Amino acid sequence: MDTRIAVLEHRAEAADQRMARMEDKLDRLIEATTKLPSSNAMWTMVASVIGICAASVGVIVAILTWLQGLPSLMF
Repeated sequence: MDTRIAVLEHRAEAADQRMARMEDKLDRLIEATTKLPSSNAMWTMVASVIGICAASVGVIVAILTWLQGLPSLMF
């Protein structure tokens, strides 16, 4: 009977050690993910880039349209 209890105590200690390692890894994972930008921040960045690209295309189209309206300066 003492042998069976000793085996159970050994297994419980091993389970405690594994659980401690898992908790440590989980803490590191949580710490690493908190440093990542949130999905709202990511969508804000994507929308900003799309807006800047659209504004740039608009400016280029406006300049080209304006240039087409100028009289020809070629000889």
